[in-house]
Amino acid sequence: MLSPKSEVFLNEVLSYVKFTFDRNDIRKELEGHISDKIEYYMELGSEPEEAEQLSVQDMGDAREIGIELNKQHNPVLGWIWRITGIIAALLILLFLFVIAMSMGSFFQKDLSKETPKADILYQIDIKEQIRIDDRIIRFTKVIMEESGELSIFYTYHNAGLLGGSWSLGYIGEILDDQGNKYVAMSGQQQGGIITKGMLTIPDFSRDADTLIISYDSYNRKYRIEIPLEAGETDEQN
Repeated sequence: MLSPKSEVFLNEVLSYVKFTFDRNDIRKELEGHISDKIEYYMELGSEPEEAEQLSVQDMGDAREIGIELNKQHNPVLGWIWRITGIIAALLILLFLFVIAMSMGSFFQKDLSKETPKADILYQIDIKEQIRIDDRIIRFTKVIMEESGELSIFYTYHNAGLLGGSWSLGYIGEILDDQGNKYVAMSGQQQGGIITKGMLTIPDFSRDADTLIISYDSYNRKYRIEIPLEAGETDEQN
């Protein structure tokens, strides 16, 4: 362990180094040099106190060393390096987060596959896409069951970088061309960057030729009309 005399020297040197985050490493390096010199002088026969005094003298002028080290450890460059490192770490974490969310979306099950084929009266593959602010909604499929239960399948995601930031709890009023208005009795969603959702309407009219999804909320509107007469029975697929 170095004596107070060496500590005074080290503290004076470090007082000139403005980038404080490098001071600890510089101190350790200087301590190592002084300790090596102490061992050298002791091998030549000097007493420990004398060896340390000679070692500190050999190091040179503390002010000159400090000024030179400050040039090498420029605070501007030091902060740039440190901030760059933090940004790089955050980008890596963000990348890992996006990958994890993407994998979650990839392994989501197809909700439409949960309906037994024997129960399907007809199903329609659709490609309807709308956008509400940064939320993109795609309606993908409609399945009508023998029981009269109709299910609407859709996906949604955020157009921004991070994806699903809020849950889509309402896709609009469910109507038909006969003037009927329906209430969805059940819904199911799976999370991820791309979220899959399903909305089920019991006792949907078999006389209806068109399924209508009408959204009007906070000055945001859309209306989708899906022809049902084009529906194919499961036996035709």
